[in-house]
Amino acid sequence: GISTYKMRNGHRGINHPILNLETKKGEITSQNHGFAIDRDATENNSNVSITHLHLNDNTVAGIRVKENLAFLCSTIRKQAQVRTTRPTFSINSSNLF
Repeated sequence: GISTYKMRNGHRGINHPILNLETKKGEITSQNHGFAIDRDATENNSNVSITHLHLNDNTVAGIRVKENLAFLCSTIRKQAQVRTTRPTFSINSSNLF
């Protein structure tokens, strides 16, 4: 597994900049959490890839488990939308079967 740690201040509030490493695009998000996963352990785990990084402190904001296509994890919620929508990185369930 990959270890987690308690962040000093956590990520709270709106307008958190996130870099989507798969699309190379920035995303503005709202967040409310106080823990993060260890980036070094994530990079050294051959079964996990980092999909999103928090640009303020370079912490991991999203991962993908390579051997389990049904698993994608993120700590973000996109901002600046008229209504709540699915994030752009949602899994297309048609690819799972």
